[in-house]
Amino acid sequence: MSQAHAEDLEGLAARMIAEHRRSRGLSLSSVAEASGVSAAHLSRIERGERAPSLGVLLQLAKAYDLTLGELVGEHQSAFPAVRHSSLRTHPLTAGVGYRPLLTHAGPSSVQIVLVDIAAGTTTPPSSHSGTEWIFMMEGAVELGIGPRRWTLEAGDAIDFDSGEEHMLSSVSGAARLMLVLVSPVTGASPGH
Repeated sequence: MSQAHAEDLEGLAARMIAEHRRSRGLSLSSVAEASGVSAAHLSRIERGERAPSLGVLLQLAKAYDLTLGELVGEHQSAFPAVRHSSLRTHPLTAGVGYRPLLTHAGPSSVQIVLVDIAAGTTTPPSSHSGTEWIFMMEGAVELGIGPRRWTLEAGDAIDFDSGEEHMLSSVSGAARLMLVLVSPVTGASPGH
């Protein structure tokens, strides 16, 4: 992916995140309270000064009752399949990109995401409600959950409480994994 394309997608995600909040008439502090993302961090994300981690995006999607794709501006097609040719990799931080793999509109307690991690990359620490399941497709990563570490290689799978701070580091070259996040279904969300 070119640097210009990555910057375009980062700008789109920032604009969409801001638009979801504004269209609901919500303040930064109310979204911060509902999502667990600080108002200051959310403001920097909306201004395009910070690229949100996948954990932050998942927290915001849950707070708005949106899928991850809807949060960042993925358009739903009339055909309910995810076509490889239509997948866009959304950059998070340098060296990490993701592709939402669910097409249905409406809130969901399940998010399925294809995550690409470049060689030598470590994701920012993240924690959010729910359970994560990771299936390694290519390469190898080290998963850190608090002080514990596991090396996962192609074909390995693991699930864990994503409320604990966790991060991934590529071990040997680039890595690709499928991440499934199951969030507890909550009652009313902001704007509903």
